[in-house]
Amino acid sequence: MSKDLKYWLAINKIDGIGPLNFKKLYKHFNTMDQVWKANKSTLIKSGLSEKLIIKFLDQKNKICPDKELSDLKKYQIQAISIKNDLYPNLLKQIYDPPPVLYFKGCLPKNTDLTLSVVGSRDYSDYGKTVCQKLIKDLMDYKIKIISGLAIGIDTIAHQECLKSFNQTFAVLGCGLNQIYPSSNYNLAQKIINYGGLISEHPPTADPFKKQNFHARNRIISGLSRGVLIIEAKEKSGSLISANHGLTQNREVFAVPGSIFSLKSKGSHKLIQQGAKLIDDFKDILEELNIRPKNPKKNKFLESKIQLLNPLQQKIIKEIKDDIKNFEKLKRALNLDSSKLLSNLTELEISGLIINRQGNYYFNKNP
Repeated sequence: MSKDLKYWLAINKIDGIGPLNFKKLYKHFNTMDQVWKANKSTLIKSGLSEKLIIKFLDQKNKICPDKELSDLKKYQIQAISIKNDLYPNLLKQIYDPPPVLYFKGCLPKNTDLTLSVVGSRDYSDYGKTVCQKLIKDLMDYKIKIISGLAIGIDTIAHQECLKSFNQTFAVLGCGLNQIYPSSNYNLAQKIINYGGLISEHPPTADPFKKQNFHARNRIISGLSRGVLIIEAKEKSGSLISANHGLTQNREVFAVPGSIFSLKSKGSHKLIQQGAKLIDDFKDILEELNIRPKNPKKNKFLESKIQLLNPLQQKIIKEIKDDIKNFEKLKRALNLDSSKLLSNLTELEISGLIINRQGNYYFNKNP
């Protein structure tokens, strides 16, 4: 651990010394030790405003660098400065990278394929199913999922990664000593074991500052090669992550929904503005320059399909891996409702498709 780290931690606690002012300080001084010991006239030369310098010198007297370091051990938290080789390169490249990263577990490696997944807290069954399916398919490519531990799509994204024992990382808008939301405490502990919790805030930072959660979205997108939005209302917080992604030159993806659903208004607006429309996980792979694997033949599945009647085989062929609702199938196959329903029911009982809220899915792993 760097001897200079305790001063990074101490300065990080001072109000107003955000990423950009931090940048001024470590460009002007050789070490944070020198910053901590600097007087008013020396600090003015770094480019800080006089008002901020007065605040700095006042608050400095109430902060003990050694205690900041010992608190990390007390709370079982690790921390690194932006000068550390372990600091993620992708995050370092954004306009306002956090000068200090606190984490439990580990950080994404520079060689990792990372994708941030965010969406509505008030998700629909459609949003949940889409999130689960896309992430399940992406897990075959060892893609690490970054999200925010929030209730809703964030939670589902983390959980789906953990089901496959794949790494996932949660970026919090508060200190890591107090998990927010508290209802996701157990999920957070699992994430620590299979990835990490990350924050730019000191361990005991308040979880109820709205601006902190807006700011953390730039870290979620900054750690990722692309940002995937699954269900977002017209004024959703998820759009903040998407906008950060655009300014950070990240790929931005959005899943379309029903034109009647308010939960998809924000996603549709992103698509209109140029976000990549996603209706299959391969769309994401294509933009990230990842070559899809050749699908493995499932002989058991093939044998089950061969035993179906011709109409049921047509239904399976029509559905493939895509979501198709009842009315779309009815029109595509030119069938009356009763005949289609009876065959769908038989396919569902056989385990070849799953019925979710009027949508039917082809089950690749019966």
